[in-house]
Amino acid sequence: MFDLFKVWGLSWKLRARDWKVREKAVKALGKTGSSRALKPLSGALADNDSRVRRAAAEALGSLGNSHAIEPLRRALADEDRDVRNAAVEALGGISDSRVVELLFGSLVDNDSRVRKTTAGVLCKLGDPVWQEVCRGDHFYEEFSRLGSISDKRAVELLIMALGSHDDRIRPATADLLDKNGEPTWKRLIRRDDDDFERLGSCGDKRAVMPLIKALESHSGWLERLRVIRALANLGDVRAIAPLNRCLKDREKLVREEAAKALGKLGGRRADAGNHSSERRPRLKPGIGTDCPFYSDGSCVSRGQSTGRCTLERGSYRTSCHVYPILQSRS
Repeated sequence: MFDLFKVWGLSWKLRARDWKVREKAVKALGKTGSSRALKPLSGALADNDSRVRRAAAEALGSLGNSHAIEPLRRALADEDRDVRNAAVEALGGISDSRVVELLFGSLVDNDSRVRKTTAGVLCKLGDPVWQEVCRGDHFYEEFSRLGSISDKRAVELLIMALGSHDDRIRPATADLLDKNGEPTWKRLIRRDDDDFERLGSCGDKRAVMPLIKALESHSGWLERLRVIRALANLGDVRAIAPLNRCLKDREKLVREEAAKALGKLGGRRADAGNHSSERRPRLKPGIGTDCPFYSDGSCVSRGQSTGRCTLERGSYRTSCHVYPILQSRS
């Protein structure tokens, strides 16, 4: 019970205007070691300050909880390279079979330090071949070494790199693939806005991975629209999971396009117009307002405190304030 109120108190500080206060609270949440800290730390990965997001990724890694894998997966696509780097290191500290597969795509990250960190983490996890490839050099040098090794996964990585939003990386990667006996990609990548559309129309199911990478990387809503349409044209069921996540995109047009694409692929289709980025339902002032723990918006009315915590209709009541119960318990 003590850690419940400790986590709640620290979570309250995540609403402070000063980023230093939020960063300090995030670090303290990581030190609690409680699974109850997962939810507020996952929310901190969406903070508008990259330093807070980086601290949140590090804190999630210190928990070592497999439930942190999904929020850290999203952090791998953060716009800030330090956040992505922290997410890679955090995933390396979690013992789960899914980690290696998730880190695989970061070997072709736009930033050389992230690539080097990923190779080091994979080496510790028993896959040392990538450390000879990713040494923190310029991307063309590293990708050239990638194309020269005999591991068949190297070609898959180069194909995945075609999903980069960097106009320098896509054509350079296509050239390397051409030298490795994959000439198709060079005809598709022309360094313009239609590159992703052509990937979706090529008929090669391997194009689904660069398109998913492009969808989950930081990009503008117009780019996301193009990628969603390309995934719908390609018709690969592996796109269903990332498209489902797009149903919570902040842009209504993106949500609607994702719903249409899911309809073509036979995936879950929802009323996209009613979805938005994860927001908490609005409560009446004075009734559990701004409580960082509630999940469904239900709260009991304020009343006289009994002087101790009592369970009432799914919430803890103490000192005339309502603290809903956390879904996850340590």
